[in-house]
Amino acid sequence: MRDALVETLETERLKTLSVWSQFADSDLPWRPARRGRTVLEQFVHQCQSEDGWFVKMLGIDIEWPVLPSVEDRHTFLAHYAVASARRVAAVASMGEPWFGESA
Repeated sequence: MRDALVETLETERLKTLSVWSQFADSDLPWRPARRGRTVLEQFVHQCQSEDGWFVKMLGIDIEWPVLPSVEDRHTFLAHYAVASARRVAAVASMGEPWFGESA
């Protein structure tokens, strides 16, 4: 079970980084739909929701700021790369009994 979850997290991490890398800084204020988030708002939402989910649901706190200090595409990519790698490593380090616990 651990290997499947770690593989899924790593795949999702790479997918997010790949999509984010397709945007330019000038795209950050773009809103693809009238009621949707801007690209920047989506970057912020992804970082906040992923941190919240890991901390509140799984009890995994990677002790890393939720958001980068500068809100540009490059800094978000670098920040998310570190945060998501730490989360994958944290899950991979959990012993087998952890995977049977209630969250």
